[in-house]
Amino acid sequence: MTVLVTLSILIPMFIAPMATNDLLNKAYEIIASKKIISSYSDVKHIIFDIDLTKIGGSALTDSSLDVPTEESAGIPITYVPARNTIFLSIAASYAE
Repeated sequence: MTVLVTLSILIPMFIAPMATNDLLNKAYEIIASKKIISSYSDVKHIIFDIDLTKIGGSALTDSSLDVPTEESAGIPITYVPARNTIFLSIAASYAE
């Protein structure tokens, strides 16, 4: 599955919790967000499927790179350029 980022967007009169399924092998984050949202029957949970594997050079998007277990100096190998900007753009587009 993928890394999941849960974003809550305040839209007039309701909150729309959002998750991105970005194909980075972190399905547990989607499962966790579903569990949290399940206690709110009047809230719609939205999951956007996106493919960030086309963005290379990161251990989170390139399966041939190992995710390090120790901290390193400089820009980490797990950095995905503009990843949060992509998530925020999706959230803003939905809110509009």
